[in-house]
Amino acid sequence: PPPDARLAHLTELKKQMAQANPKPGDVEKRATAALAELDVWLVDLQAAEDANPRSPNALSIAEKLTGALAAAAPTDPDWDSLASHYLGIAAMYHASGGTKSHPMWTQPLTAIREDLRFPKGNNSPASFDPMKLSRVRGMFLQLRELGDQR
Repeated sequence: PPPDARLAHLTELKKQMAQANPKPGDVEKRATAALAELDVWLVDLQAAEDANPRSPNALSIAEKLTGALAAAAPTDPDWDSLASHYLGIAAMYHASGGTKSHPMWTQPLTAIREDLRFPKGNNSPASFDPMKLSRVRGMFLQLRELGDQR
């Protein structure tokens, strides 16, 4: 199936989290389902890596997941959703060889990380304003385009 079809529960969780006051029990169920989806990707990636370290299959799986996450992120409404997409893509970046395999991903990932970083002395994204939101969405689009070029 296409990468986006394998992330249907994650997509549903995002929709639910965009609603005002989602029910915690429903969120927990959807989050558990989304985690199971992501675990399938992880198991596939680990199996490919175990079978043949740095195999093209492992790299392909990481790239497909990165593409799916990067494609979904520009519609994210808030810091929380963008941060979860960043963490997923950063994990795939490192799992697939980091700068050696994807040197063009380094700059957008660094820019996203910096814009999502909590301001010094805060434990929340207090300064995450519409300008940063737009810039982070643009960096995710850039990541998606870089993935499409491979």
